[in-house]
Amino acid sequence: MSKHEVAAGVHFEQLDSTGAQKIMAMTKVFERLFLGDAHDADSLAVNNPFGITGVLNVSTETNQMRREGIKYAHHPLDEYE
Repeated sequence: MSKHEVAAGVHFEQLDSTGAQKIMAMTKVFERLFLGDAHDADSLAVNNPFGITGVLNVSTETNQMRREGIKYAHHPLDEYE
């Protein structure tokens, strides 16, 4: 896995089970707060480079994968309200 610092956040490149490259792109908002999408949250089940301990999912879809040691909360928000 290689790490690339970028203006909008931190990107981690990793290979999936087929050998294809995947990028986890989360934005560091504060020292202990990152913003990412559902793919990033699911990727934490395989690799947790930031030591994240909690995920708040506000999408209408639930997380497909989970990792022991991470607390998950799901509070879907309607983006059209």
